[in-house]
Amino acid sequence: MSLYSFSLNPFDHSEPENFGVAGVISRDSSLHVRFTLAGSLEHLSIPPPADYPQRRDDLWKESCFEFFFAEVGSEAYWEVNLSPSGHWNVYHFDSYREGMRREEKVVSLLCHIDSTPQSFTLEVVLDLGSMCPMDKPLHAGISAVLLSKNGNLSFWALAHPCGNLDFHDRKGFLLTL
Repeated sequence: MSLYSFSLNPFDHSEPENFGVAGVISRDSSLHVRFTLAGSLEHLSIPPPADYPQRRDDLWKESCFEFFFAEVGSEAYWEVNLSPSGHWNVYHFDSYREGMRREEKVVSLLCHIDSTPQSFTLEVVLDLGSMCPMDKPLHAGISAVLLSKNGNLSFWALAHPCGNLDFHDRKGFLLTL
């Protein structure tokens, strides 16, 4: 099993952030991802856990954790969106931003959420069995969109290649699992 710790970087450094986004990702027959927000979270808009988390679109318009993965050498890739509320979605793309559709092989995704005034943790396990062969390495990118209570969005990722805000850019899929 490959295991990586990560720390995300904000796209815009003009406003000081009093919190950080970090976590771990690992792979066996599933992808295991844990996101942790730590610091002064009182200025962030973090929705409470939903009673019945559902598959939903447009989660990135508010606070949302994301990860992307692709088989090494393939143009196709997946995007996973996870709301702090527990709502989720998984999309498949045929190539860079082309052929986007819901990944119907994933019918449910359970997020484990833990929240305190100074930290927020979301963990998820995504079964890869029907999507990716075990013997194929994956490239992965990790990102987050965070909504402040004043309505501003901040964008976080492992890297922002070429200074562009584009989580789909494969140059940002820095991890090999």
